[in-house]
Amino acid sequence: MEPLAEDPLHVAATRPALLWGLPLPLALTLGLGGAEIQVAVHGLKGVAWAVAIVAPLWVASRILVARDYNAVRVAFLWLDTSARAFDAADWGGASVAPLPVREARRTRRGMARG
Repeated sequence: MEPLAEDPLHVAATRPALLWGLPLPLALTLGLGGAEIQVAVHGLKGVAWAVAIVAPLWVASRILVARDYNAVRVAFLWLDTSARAFDAADWGGASVAPLPVREARRTRRGMARG
């Protein structure tokens, strides 16, 4: 039996696209948030407010992302699935499928209560 071929997996092949040290979705979210702040508050005061709010968030995000680049992607996936699942208890968990993973708890309603 011959040994399996091994190929090196470089870190750059597993890392998401970065923009100034942040993954692209997070960088775009912060950039668009800063643009919204600048539009809401006109003139140089709006630019100052945008920088005052976005710059600390950018630095904090860069510190958090320094250890795990994919943490932002996992957080966005959690927001996309579990955070929106208000009926998770009815379905037995957060799922995008219309069918429950396990049977939901049944409660007696109306005249059947005992």
